[in-house]
Amino acid sequence: MVLSAGTFALVEAYDYPYRLGIQYRFAARGRWSLEPGLGAAFGPDGMAFLYLDLLRDFRLGERWFLTPSVAAGYFVNGDQVGAREHLEFQSAMALSRVLDGGLRVGLAVHHVSNGGLASPNNGTESLVVFVRYPLGRPSPSPRNP
Repeated sequence: MVLSAGTFALVEAYDYPYRLGIQYRFAARGRWSLEPGLGAAFGPDGMAFLYLDLLRDFRLGERWFLTPSVAAGYFVNGDQVGAREHLEFQSAMALSRVLDGGLRVGLAVHHVSNGGLASPNNGTESLVVFVRYPLGRPSPSPRNP
């Protein structure tokens, strides 16, 4: 389970609308340890992004992880940010640190846009802090690779 908070847009013109999110992560699968998930992010004036994503953790030393991810989902703008289509894609990069007990804390940057499927291809960047807690399964930790 991942809980996050931050801004939906890193642009002063949009007045930095808040972004609150929740994700469920499934166990890593396959040869490349890809981790599927589903999530939802909410903001002011009915703004929402419901998505499916895929990520991979890359270990950076004993306690740090770099995690790229890609997602696709349904976006409701709420007249706040640049993304204008309902089908939107999200690419993200997160840096996190695992704490004792498996809890991870980190910072993530997201880019959301329609991927050029419509014109204009307006998008938005977001920045969030997050907490990731393993539900019923161990999380990668210094003692549990």
